[in-house]
Amino acid sequence: MTMSYLVKGIAFPTRLAAFLVLEGAGTVLLFLNPPWLALPGALLCLAGSALMLAKGYSTKPRELGVEEWLPVDDGEITRMVETERAIRTVKRPLYAKTGVRVLVALVLIVAFFMTAGSRSSRNLWFVSLASLVPYFFSGGFRVWRPATLGMKLETFRPFMESPVPPGLVRTPYLRLDKTPEGRRIPEDMRMTVEPKRKPTDFEAAQFQVAINDGPNGKVPYLYAVFLCKGEGPTYRALANRSEFPGYVVEAEASKDYSTVVVRQETGGTGYHTTYKDCERLYRAVSGRLLAM
Repeated sequence: MTMSYLVKGIAFPTRLAAFLVLEGAGTVLLFLNPPWLALPGALLCLAGSALMLAKGYSTKPRELGVEEWLPVDDGEITRMVETERAIRTVKRPLYAKTGVRVLVALVLIVAFFMTAGSRSSRNLWFVSLASLVPYFFSGGFRVWRPATLGMKLETFRPFMESPVPPGLVRTPYLRLDKTPEGRRIPEDMRMTVEPKRKPTDFEAAQFQVAINDGPNGKVPYLYAVFLCKGEGPTYRALANRSEFPGYVVEAEASKDYSTVVVRQETGGTGYHTTYKDCERLYRAVSGRLLAM
C-alpha cells in the first residue's frame, strides 16, 4: 500500500525535508520580536503540516460492475472462508484508532488552556499542535469486508463439512466482479446440487441465501430452488407439498422453466436459518434428488 498525500507530486525525501524546514522556520518566527511575526510563523507551520496530510485508506477494491457467475471448486471456497476469518482478526494499532486520536487531541487542548499563560508557552503549544495535525486528521485506514459474503460463506459451512453423497454432484458458484487491474472480486455465493443421472426435464437444485433483518442485526436465510424444464412430471412431483414435510413449498410453473422453492417457515425465529437448519434442508433436498 503506497502512501497517497493530499499535496501530490513531491517525493517523500523532499516532502520530509520541506516539512522540517517549514516547521523550523515557523517556530523561529513565532518566538521572534516583533509579535506580528507570529502570524507568518503560524502559516509556515501549517503549510509544513499540510505537506504531510495523507489520504485515508480502505482495502475495498475499485469495481467495474461486471457481474458474472462462475463455478469454482471446494478448495476455492475453503480459502475464502479462511481469508474471511483472517480479515476479522485484523486490528488497527492503538495509536491509529479514532478514539485514541480524539482522546490525545482533547488532552492536548485541555493542557493548552491550563498552561498557556505567556506568549512563549502559547507559541510552543501551537507548534506542537500544528506538527500533530497530520496524525490527527490523515492516514486512517479501514479494513473492508463484503457486506454479506462472509455471512453466506458461513451459511454454506454445513455443505462444505459434509461429504457429497454418492450419486450427486455439488458445485459452488461465485458471483465475481472485476477491478480495473483485472482482478476478480467475489461478491455473492450459491450452491448447485444435481443427480449424476437425472430426468430429462430437470436441471438442478440451487441453494441460495437471503439476508433478513433480525432483532440484533442481519441474519442469513437459506432456501432451495428446484429448476425444472417446463411443467413435466418432475415439476409436478416436486410441487407436491407432501414431498417436503415441515417446509413451505412454493411452485411456479412455466412452459420454459418452472421452479419449486423449498424453505423453512419464517414465523417465530424461522427467519434465521441456523447451522442445524441448513444441515437439515441440505439433507432433505439431497434425499429427494437421490430418489429421482
